[in-house]
Amino acid sequence: MVLTEILGRWARRRPHVLPVVTPGATAVRLAVEAETARIGAVEATGPSDADVLLIVGNPGDELREAIDLVWSQLPGPRARAGLADPAEAGTVLGRAVLALSDPHGAGDRDRGDEWADRAPDMDGGQDGGMRMPGGLMMADRGPDRDALTLDVLTVPLGPVLADWPAGLVMDLKVQGDLVQQAQARVVPAPAAQSRPFWDATGLGASRRYAASHLDSLGRLLAVVGWSGMAWRVRRLRDSALADTPQPVLRAQLAAITRRLNRSPALRWATDGLGVLTAGTADRLGVSGPAARAAAEGGDVTARWRRWLTETDALLAGEPAGPGPRGRSVPGRPASAGLLAAADELVVGLDIAAARLVLASLDPDTDELAASSQPAEVRS
Repeated sequence: MVLTEILGRWARRRPHVLPVVTPGATAVRLAVEAETARIGAVEATGPSDADVLLIVGNPGDELREAIDLVWSQLPGPRARAGLADPAEAGTVLGRAVLALSDPHGAGDRDRGDEWADRAPDMDGGQDGGMRMPGGLMMADRGPDRDALTLDVLTVPLGPVLADWPAGLVMDLKVQGDLVQQAQARVVPAPAAQSRPFWDATGLGASRRYAASHLDSLGRLLAVVGWSGMAWRVRRLRDSALADTPQPVLRAQLAAITRRLNRSPALRWATDGLGVLTAGTADRLGVSGPAARAAAEGGDVTARWRRWLTETDALLAGEPAGPGPRGRSVPGRPASAGLLAAADELVVGLDIAAARLVLASLDPDTDELAASSQPAEVRS
């Protein structure tokens, strides 16, 4: 008990927060990120690094099951909390941090072992296949390109993953260390907004689109591992959503652009990776910055540079286009094309590179969740 209290006090000094974001809860996520930075906390890299599991938005059944499983893996001391209102970010996060030093384990009271009742049967699984401890499927066999017989393992990425699109699951078939097949989807959300957060009309659209590009760039830099620059880009994103004068924003963006363009490590990580050709973009219905980057090399580098270019133009007063991810049509949002492109471009890559490619496309799961909801359900 004494050791737990000591560890809890230590965790409170610089708590590590793992947010689990529901599709449609972007506004709440931004409030959580701002409050996390304000109190000196950091975003956890995964369950083993987390002190606070923060559920952002209203998850559906599939996401709740994943949350319960992740909660069972968090080391103590720990706390779990949820919010669906941006105005509650400070209060809810503050209470969760205080619970870390509760000697009576207030943060653990809602754990139980109820997740185990809903977890797949380790002997048979929900789909009838054999599973290993932890719920991963047993490997099948398959020939590889060198005519060897290697294990083929099904590995799901998401939906609970740091710096990952909200509610996204990418089911991968991996042979050796390479992806052989990918199928991405968004977990069902109980309700979705009629207009995704990053979509906007009128005078504020240019700033909102610029902030959307910066949000995508911040996620990509975090996946690369450049956490300090990711933090800087996200602060600029928040300033773009506020009333910061445009000349100030453009000056800060110019400094970031110079730093990124001069980074050999960033170029080494992104050059030549995930090339999307103009023909493939047209076939898959990709539009917006990703399609325009296809004419400039089409790799991950071209896409993050395109975000920088278009962000500066938007902050300079250029009119906003049909959407930050491109043009949507009824029944098919622009992000559907980006998700289809991700499925194709990650094949042949290792998982780390696949994450980079996905981050450089950054499909908006708010769009995808809203398009899957019946009209009468949307708010």
